[in-house]
Amino acid sequence: MFKNYRIRTLFIYFITMISVYNIYGQEIKTETFNYYRKQGVFADCSFSNCTYFDHPGDLISYSSYSPTSSDTRNARYIFNHPNFTNNKIKKIILELGIRKFNSGGQTSPKMNIRAPKSNCNNNIPWSGSVDKEDLYFCNLYGNIVYQNGISTNNISTTNYSLLIYDENSSGLTNQTLNYFDSNSNSLTLSFTPVTGEIEIVSARLRITYIDTSVPDTPSISASSNSTSSVNLNWTNISNASSYKVYNCNNQLITTTSNTSYTVTGLNSGTTYSYKVKAFNANGGSNFSNCASATTSWPIIINNNITGNQTITFGESTSIINGSTPNGGSGNFNYSWQKRTTGNWITLNNSNSKNYNPGALTETSRFRRRVSSGGRTSYSNEVTITVNYPAISNNMISGAQSVNLGDNANPLNGSLPNGGNNNYSYQWQKRTTGNWITLSNSNSRNYTPNNLIETTEFRRNVFSANRTSTSNNITVIVNLPSISNNRIVGNQTINENETPENLKGTYPGGGNGNYTYQWQKNDTPSQWQRTDNRYWVDIENSNTVIYQPPSLSKTTRYRRKVISGNTSSISNSITVEVIPFSDINNNIIFLNNGTINGSTPNEGTGIYTYQWIVGTNTTANTSEIPGATSKDYTIPKQYIHSTTIYWFRRIVRSGNFTSYSNWIPSCTKCKSTPILKSNNLDITENTNSRSINLISSIKQYPNPSIESINFDISLNNAAKVKILLFSLDLSINKVIHDDYIYTKKTIIHNIPKSYRTGIYGYKVFINNLEYKNGTIIIKK
Repeated sequence: MFKNYRIRTLFIYFITMISVYNIYGQEIKTETFNYYRKQGVFADCSFSNCTYFDHPGDLISYSSYSPTSSDTRNARYIFNHPNFTNNKIKKIILELGIRKFNSGGQTSPKMNIRAPKSNCNNNIPWSGSVDKEDLYFCNLYGNIVYQNGISTNNISTTNYSLLIYDENSSGLTNQTLNYFDSNSNSLTLSFTPVTGEIEIVSARLRITYIDTSVPDTPSISASSNSTSSVNLNWTNISNASSYKVYNCNNQLITTTSNTSYTVTGLNSGTTYSYKVKAFNANGGSNFSNCASATTSWPIIINNNITGNQTITFGESTSIINGSTPNGGSGNFNYSWQKRTTGNWITLNNSNSKNYNPGALTETSRFRRRVSSGGRTSYSNEVTITVNYPAISNNMISGAQSVNLGDNANPLNGSLPNGGNNNYSYQWQKRTTGNWITLSNSNSRNYTPNNLIETTEFRRNVFSANRTSTSNNITVIVNLPSISNNRIVGNQTINENETPENLKGTYPGGGNGNYTYQWQKNDTPSQWQRTDNRYWVDIENSNTVIYQPPSLSKTTRYRRKVISGNTSSISNSITVEVIPFSDINNNIIFLNNGTINGSTPNEGTGIYTYQWIVGTNTTANTSEIPGATSKDYTIPKQYIHSTTIYWFRRIVRSGNFTSYSNWIPSCTKCKSTPILKSNNLDITENTNSRSINLISSIKQYPNPSIESINFDISLNNAAKVKILLFSLDLSINKVIHDDYIYTKKTIIHNIPKSYRTGIYGYKVFINNLEYKNGTIIIKK
């Protein structure tokens, strides 16, 4: 029973890698490259064609015990290279990747590497029909290249770098390489298994050899954009170490390692030709082509002209003088150009250094073109200004009145004078604002059509560089009067309320297009005036209907309607405003633990309440959270406390605020401070300074029949407020609220509406209740 061994190869193509270095003037190259082809055979091949490795993936096998047994294979690989000759090769390394083919096979399979004998290797073709035994035994019995063989026990790839030839070594690798085929520049290796199954994953050679080739011939190009140099560029030659540049008369210019060179110090306007040769250690290439370039002439300078002038229409000009240029080839060609508007135009018969334009009828500009040796220069510009007489006699007539929509009679224009006697016209109109140029209005006369509003007209006349604007005439358009301009909206509101919309009718008449302007007058004493002095335009009120803002005083409104050149003032309407007054009747009384407050009046009629508490009536007071009702029930902690707390009600209505009298928390206390004398030292709230305000306050007579009087004497100025009220609070009136500076007698005449009875009063000094009492009124 024979045991089979297999070699399996995979085709993997590598990019050739080349390295170059120089030793003692010789170029030494190292290249790595893949095999060219591979081929294997069965030992008992019965097919007419026994090549199996022309395609990737074929298998070869070999039995070391019976060369004639079935299913035995071996292989040969050929590596081609143009430098495979004995006198060039210095070193050969085989880079081989192998792996154990069958994980369950023999441990560490092994194979030999041989060089097939040349007498059989050269005679066996690499394609087509081959002799099975010749190929088999040629592979099997070649020269040992790597005597000890190679092996692996890895399923993954094991890589070898095997030195199979070195000209400087002795021993097994110091061979004469008699297995080389010097005719085909190739090396063939065969692989034969010794034990186990091996797969060849990759196979390539790395060879080091002496390169004796000379460089290829380069190609050169030349260019110049200078007056004294030529730029040369040539192709890069891969095996060249330097280049020599010659002129085309074989004179050496320079030696360089670059692929470009600039030849300097040349003459301007001259053609030069150059060629190049590539060199390395082995010699030089052939000459390249000859490339030519011509240096430029110097730029043209000193191209200046003079002759700016002003002439009268039709007058002859003076000569325009030009300088003698420099640069170029030294031979100069001249041509003169002219421009009035648009592009420059080259003038005929203008090839001289100087130029005479002759008689001109319009302002013109001139310049000189100079050319020499392929160079061109344009001079500065000279302007000859032609003056024309001013345009005169530009008058129009035809002022008139027409009805709305009618055509006007023609507006006639005179024939102008001046300019260059060639005239163009342009009519303009204006209703309000800026002048507008009319289309199709380029005639001497103009007829306006279908006018709907009064319009001004004028005519512009143009001639050469002159312009004239005529007088203005007006065509009045008579419009029908504006009708049906009525507004409604008389109403009465409270102070600071917003009125309802003021509505107006849609007017008629005019030109059918209407603009609106609402006006107001809030000075009633001037309502009877007829000069409109106190009527004011309202901003942003240009609609048929108007919404006034909130009002604080009575105001009259009217609407102005404008249509074309006519307008109309509507009737006026009045929005009466009832003003607010200070809050009255804010009085509180203690009633068995509850402080009752009167119902206030005046203000806006809508009231909010806030109760405050303090340990005295001048300081340490604060708002009571949640105490916002008309009346207030004193909590027990205030009533049973050893400290007397004082309570007061604040009433607010719109922008008005009122403070009531103070009430103590204890049921046995009086509702107001007890005054023991007429002289009381009071601490004023503002500015925190103590001053002796009161000298005396006296009320008389009591009972009273006609008037109630108060004599008040103060040491310092203070605000004094006196409140008179009936006990049922049906009467609650402030009879004085103003500053008193020293002494004053307050007299309040008793109205007829007061009934006989007992009335109360309170005197406040700087908002502090100072004195209270009762008065009997008899009627």
